Parts: sequence; C-alpha cells; structure tokens
Amino acid sequence: MAPITSLLAQLVIFGMIVFKDNKSSDSTLVSEAEAMKAFTKEQNGRAITWAAMVAFTAVMTFSIVPAAFSQTWSPEEIAEDRAAAEKGEAWAQNKLGHMYRNGYGWGVTEDYATAVKWYRKAAEQGYANAQFNLGYMYENGEVVPEDDATAVKWYTTAAEQGYANAQRNLGHMYRNGEGVPEDNVMAYMWWNLAAAQGDEDAKKNKRIVKERMTPAQIAEAQTLSRECLASGFPWNHGKGLVEMLLAIL
Repeated sequence: MAPITSLLAQLVIFGMIVFKDNKSSDSTLVSEAEAMKAFTKEQNGRAITWAAMVAFTAVMTFSIVPAAFSQTWSPEEIAEDRAAAEKGEAWAQNKLGHMYRNGYGWGVTEDYATAVKWYRKAAEQGYANAQFNLGYMYENGEVVPEDDATAVKWYTTAAEQGYANAQRNLGHMYRNGEGVPEDNVMAYMWWNLAAAQGDEDAKKNKRIVKERMTPAQIAEAQTLSRECLASGFPWNHGKGLVEMLLAIL
C-alpha cells in the first residue's frame, strides 16, 4: 500500500505543477510531505482530484490520442500508392518515402534505405517536399552517409521552390558553415525568406544573426531576398509577390 500511496503523492505534486491551484495566488509548489498529508487526510478531495487529472492526462497522452491520430493505410491503399509511385507519380513516391521512413503506424515496416530510394525518385522530379526530406537524411546521416554538401544541394532545390522548411534549414547550413562556407549574409537571406512565410524559427534566427552583422551586410541580405522574390520563385501559402516583399522589409 505504501508504494501506491507514494505514487499518488507524486501524482499530486505533478498535478499541482501542471494545473496549479486556482484558489491560491501563491505559486509555490507543494512538497511530497505536504502532498502525502493532503492525500491521507483527503483535504477537500483535492489530492484525489489532482491524481485523477494526471492519470487521465497520462492515459490520453500515451495511448488514446496517439492511437487516434496515427496514420495507417490498408493494404489496398498501400498497393494503390505503390502502383502510382511505380508509374512515376512524384506525390506517391514521396508518400512511400514517408511510410518507409516512419515504419510503425504507417502500415509498412520501417526501412530507411527504401525511404531514401522513393524520396530520391520524387526529388529528381522536382518534388520539393521530397527534396527537403532527402536533404535532411543526408544532413543527419540517416542510412545514407552524412554529407552536408549533398544536404545543401537538396535543400537549395527545395528552397528555390519556396519551400520554407528547406529555406530555414539552409539558413542553418550557411550560418554554421556546414556543406558551404560560413556566410551570415546568405543565412540571413534564407531565414528572411522563410520568416516571410511565417516560419517562427526563421524569425528568431534572423534576429539573432542580425546582431552579428554590419548594416552593409544586412542591406545586402535584404537586397538578395528581394532579388530572389523578383526572380519568380513559386511560394507557399498563396502569398503574392507584393505581400512577400512587404514581409521581408
């Protein structure tokens, strides 16, 4: 019984951390001893309430919610996607890449090598999401040898299509000199473009790198950003050229 009581006390503590006591303006967390006292005396049933809330949250977080949102396909759906991929449909090739990369919950066994094969087929057809995924796998050495230069290649092809995630990651590559010479101007430019599409990480990184740049470098990066937009990059989210130009100023 003692271990169970101790566990419930820990749940009480965690519950108060997560949910706080709305009746008190004091945000100080309770100790285990206080929690035990609250539980053993059942003061206003609060201990039991906190434990129940945490237990419910845990069940929802680790079992019910993942099961509800996991993406699975029937054998028939997978067969249809595979047939489309083998006919050269880039969207289907990219989808198969996702399936094999994630394995569990996607109706197939995890297989990074096969994921790379399908991502590459889609990427070579110009499919931006596949180009980004392939770049990420090269950057992190997922089955393929870690190769920052190849990661930059694929990130760039996706970024030049207006793919914000690729622009954000490309900014990191230039900032850290991974696969390309370190270049704050280029890092700022790519983060600037991604930030204009609403990427929050890019917005934060742009502010950080800006503090390490001269006014001339910032002006150069802004000019490069406008030139990229004027060159006719296609953009996500349906944003027009004027809106994008206003966003990067």
